[in-house]
Amino acid sequence: MEMNLLGGELEVAKLWHSLCMQLTGLPEESVHTVYENTLAALGIAFEGSQEDDETRVAEQVIQSFIGKHKEKEAVRFSDLYRRLRSPALDGVLPRRLSLLRLLLSLQDAGEHQGTTRPSLEPYRLSQRRAPSQPTARIEFWPPHVSHAATEGTQEHSTPAGGTQVIGATSHVGQKVLRDVLFCLQGVSSSLVQFHDLPVGSFTVDAECQLSSPQRQIVRNLAVLGRLRILVDGFCRPETLRRGLLCEAFVGALQSEMAEYYRLLALLDTQLNPPEASTGAMTLPRMVTWTSKCMVRYRFLGDLVQTCSVLRGGELASQLHSCLADGDPEVSALARRLLLAVLQPWYNMLCRWIQTGQLEDVHNEFFIAANTDVPVESLWQDKYYLRKSMMPSFLTEEQARKILCTGKAVNFLHHVCQNTPQQADLPPPNSVECLLNEQQEDSFMEFLEQTYHARNCHVLSVLNTQFKFKEHLQALRQFLLLGQGDFVRHLMDVLDKQLSQPAQLLREHLLKAALDEAVRTTNAQFVDPDMLKRLEVKLLDINPGDTGWDVFSLFYRVDGPIGMVFTPYCMSLYLRLFNHMWRTKHMEYVATAAWMQQTINLKVKKCQRPTESQCTLHQCHILLSEMIHFMQQVQYYMVFEVIECAWAELESRVEQAQDLDQVIHAHDDFLAALMTRALLEPESRDILSQLRSIFDQVLRFKEVQGELLSQLTSGTSSLRAQASLRMISESYQHLVQDFLLSLSRHDDTNLQGLGFRLDFSEFYNRQNVQLRTSMTFHSRRQYQGSTAQV
Repeated sequence: MEMNLLGGELEVAKLWHSLCMQLTGLPEESVHTVYENTLAALGIAFEGSQEDDETRVAEQVIQSFIGKHKEKEAVRFSDLYRRLRSPALDGVLPRRLSLLRLLLSLQDAGEHQGTTRPSLEPYRLSQRRAPSQPTARIEFWPPHVSHAATEGTQEHSTPAGGTQVIGATSHVGQKVLRDVLFCLQGVSSSLVQFHDLPVGSFTVDAECQLSSPQRQIVRNLAVLGRLRILVDGFCRPETLRRGLLCEAFVGALQSEMAEYYRLLALLDTQLNPPEASTGAMTLPRMVTWTSKCMVRYRFLGDLVQTCSVLRGGELASQLHSCLADGDPEVSALARRLLLAVLQPWYNMLCRWIQTGQLEDVHNEFFIAANTDVPVESLWQDKYYLRKSMMPSFLTEEQARKILCTGKAVNFLHHVCQNTPQQADLPPPNSVECLLNEQQEDSFMEFLEQTYHARNCHVLSVLNTQFKFKEHLQALRQFLLLGQGDFVRHLMDVLDKQLSQPAQLLREHLLKAALDEAVRTTNAQFVDPDMLKRLEVKLLDINPGDTGWDVFSLFYRVDGPIGMVFTPYCMSLYLRLFNHMWRTKHMEYVATAAWMQQTINLKVKKCQRPTESQCTLHQCHILLSEMIHFMQQVQYYMVFEVIECAWAELESRVEQAQDLDQVIHAHDDFLAALMTRALLEPESRDILSQLRSIFDQVLRFKEVQGELLSQLTSGTSSLRAQASLRMISESYQHLVQDFLLSLSRHDDTNLQGLGFRLDFSEFYNRQNVQLRTSMTFHSRRQYQGSTAQV
């Protein structure tokens, strides 16, 4: 840097260079541009009134503070500047204008650190040609307001905030300006009258001696007063009673209003300048000074009207949606309000995650509790998500994890009587972690770590201390008939008792038979705690029921495992046991009939040997069909229904990260069993057909016993043969209808059962309708007609 400076001038240049570095914070290699710009600014010759330019630059500084939402600093600067211009300090600082320009330039340079050249946008250079030579003139005014509006010309200008000033003279009475200041406060005066209904409505005095442009300015400024009334009305005590988030919102609004009141105080000082000058307050200058506030308070006015009926998470969601506003100032204002509103919400969130305590007196949190739910139903029924109060910045998965984490703490404490482990990572101290992308990971890390720690502890306690997996295996062995030797022996020891009418059954005898079946089979090696829970249960007795119809096994559950094995789930297990017990009984009956038929295969004493052999052959064929049918149904129930669903259940339980996932896996397991076992309401007709087939098997065993007895004794068997033909015809018809229903079912497993039952297409050849139902075209037609119904 070469400059023609000698002696003291060189020292001043060094000091000036150091001052630029100190004020801008730029490194030495980057401050050169600022240094030259400030020297150039100080060396410019000005045309016109220096006092007028000085006032404009001071207003530029004040406007810069207001634009940055620093009304407090603007008031401080205005007071210092007023004191500097007082007569007592006259001459102390002769070049005030140059100093103000310097400070404004340095302030602008500080905002553009890291750029190659700081912007000097606050200055607008215009060229005015004088008679002798053109001179550069620096005019101060915000770029969006023309200088003509400040001088009272007839030019059109549009200040920010949508206010249009047309031909507005700047010379109005002090009383009018004072009334406008009252108007900005929402206070009625002789110039503007505010009305109660509708809230914030106003009228401008028609007899006031104002030009049309001035009257329009007054109306536009009165809008700020109307918005202040709306915001102030929202902050009434009734709003505070809507909850902590509304209270925080009101506090944030009042803080914003405090900044607005500082601006009004600044305007009040401008109404009484220390001495008469061209810098006195005017209506256009009021418009300019309040233009930034107009944008903010239009937003606040719309916001309080929208939020008048919102509370809790709804209020937070509404504020969060405003962050996407295209105006950076509005977005920043919405962010300040949202951070204030979220503070009590964040406190509730951290308390719930860490301790499981729900402190939500005003029902603002997105997690709610049913106070009258017993401890046995704590996990499923006590706590739930209140979707309307879920903030929009939370995903459903995050909300589910938050809910599950708090439930885990309560489950361990109240149900398991266990002390939950403390999370290693403390929660973030600032609520901004919910909104800032840079800090979002910290909150998610805290949530994930706490979620995994709490729920892993729950699953560990459930599996080790309360043997959840062992209980699940016991249910499969006994209620789903997975312990084959036990089931077969139980049927053998109960056959005589269950063949009686249901009214003759005695529970203690049935319990003794159950204990015998346990002792004589591999079931004796099951955990004694599980065996103690296995009980005999008799269903409601209907007329004509036998013991087979009402006998059932029941598994008693209590304690923490009851969160998974709920009463509803146990009722499904009971229905599944009854269905599978009935199916197993049919296989048992068919096997007994085959043994009966084998023993009596050779009948020596018979009046009509040829006829008896033909009849026995028909019995053998029909029984073979029934055995094949029962074996395929039994195979389907065991391998395709239970085993496949069980393998999926085991996999999901092993991969589960919380108790909710275990419960959902178990519920899906039972739902799959109910659907494939034809126990759903949609399959009621098919189940009815299957049970009709079971009835034919029972009738066949009775008729076959009667027939063999008659053939052995040599008595007439015509009646038994007629019954056998009727059973055969009914059975054929029922099986064909059953196959037809299976072919039209949506479940592919049930369709596969139909193919296996008729693997040789024996029934298919006998029934045209069954044959056509197997085609793709027929299936589509059936599905279409079902959908229309």
